[in-house]
Amino acid sequence: MASCYSPSPKDGSFTCDADHGFLCPSGLLCDRTANLCVHALSMDLGAPDLISPYDLTPVPIAPTCDTLVQAGAFAHLTNLGAVNGAGDEHSLTVSPDNSRIYFLDSAGALQTSALSGKSAAAPQAVTVSGTGPTIPDTFFGGTLASDGKYWFLGASSTGPSAGLVSLFTATLNSATDLAVTASHSPSAMACPLTDPVFAKNDSGSELYVAFPLGGCANGSMIAQGNADKNMGAFIGAVAQKNVAAPTLTPSGNTLLMSTTGTSGRLQFATRASMNDQWHGPSPLPLSQSGSIGVPAQRDVQALVSADCKTLFLVADRAGGHGGLDLWAADIVWP
Repeated sequence: MASCYSPSPKDGSFTCDADHGFLCPSGLLCDRTANLCVHALSMDLGAPDLISPYDLTPVPIAPTCDTLVQAGAFAHLTNLGAVNGAGDEHSLTVSPDNSRIYFLDSAGALQTSALSGKSAAAPQAVTVSGTGPTIPDTFFGGTLASDGKYWFLGASSTGPSAGLVSLFTATLNSATDLAVTASHSPSAMACPLTDPVFAKNDSGSELYVAFPLGGCANGSMIAQGNADKNMGAFIGAVAQKNVAAPTLTPSGNTLLMSTTGTSGRLQFATRASMNDQWHGPSPLPLSQSGSIGVPAQRDVQALVSADCKTLFLVADRAGGHGGLDLWAADIVWP
């Protein structure tokens, strides 16, 4: 009686192909190049199809937000539209859900606008109130923290700290109603600061500001402090003078800034974690659109959205409404 396995199961005795599921008798493997069943597959690197019946192609790992930002992976730069006027719009901050922006107009008044993608509605004035003894009447820029609190630099024309720059914390009762809840110790120097403060984490455990350490004549540098310290307790985070407008990526490990003067140039510094020192800064590379990061442009602030899909920009560039405008670009994932 003929054997069920005739011919006997030896190398090349049985064919295997896609029509038969590349199946072989027990003890044999399918050589998918020769379509034959064999005892062992060749590991010849010149014949990768013999390695396995399964697809072992490495799955590409998506780059991190920090990697994309540091590489200048931005495209489709767009003017935010009706929110921009003939004067300077600056000191931009964006709500964590990307629904609203807050900024200062050319008169230094706090404004807000509803945001839809890369388009913003006409601006609305924000009313400032509070219960403390000193309510600022001059703003120098601020930032919304992830818990919705607004940290900002300001000054009052009255009271014991009149004319001095102080750090304030405020809460938004509504989109257009800002209530000051805390006033921190002021700087002893009445230096002109026009840069936002960034509060990292809901508790505001890290604060960054462009601050002239050692005197107003020294030029601003990015300084780092804690929410419970006054301005004089800040230390230098980035050892370069004449940089301003600090913002952090969502991870907190890339610090964006701009050089000061008539031709702002975007820069970035990096760190491995919140426990490490900053390294840099370095110029932000040219983007895929070929325009962001060009030295001839006046780019004075860059801000990454919480979902890392959008780069917001404050810049004076062709196609704007006049002076500094608010812009947005896509952060491009491969």
